[in-house]
Amino acid sequence: MHSARDASKDNVVNDARLDEYGYCDDYMLAVDRRQFPDVPGQSEGFGFRTAYDIVCIALDEWKAGPVMPFNQVSHAPDL
Repeated sequence: MHSARDASKDNVVNDARLDEYGYCDDYMLAVDRRQFPDVPGQSEGFGFRTAYDIVCIALDEWKAGPVMPFNQVSHAPDL
């Protein structure tokens, strides 16, 4: 769980002393690199880094929003 003060993915990585790809292990990174291949003429890993950056930006924007207290979280109704 991350605290509300962690305003960005970079803060979480620095606080937890994680490498660039955070909680992703080698297997996850290998699978993801196959899912996001490199664009011809770009450096190795360009496709994956671009996709990863998009996800990190979206998470940073989400974390910057209002924090909902746990007692206000509701669950989807049973179908």
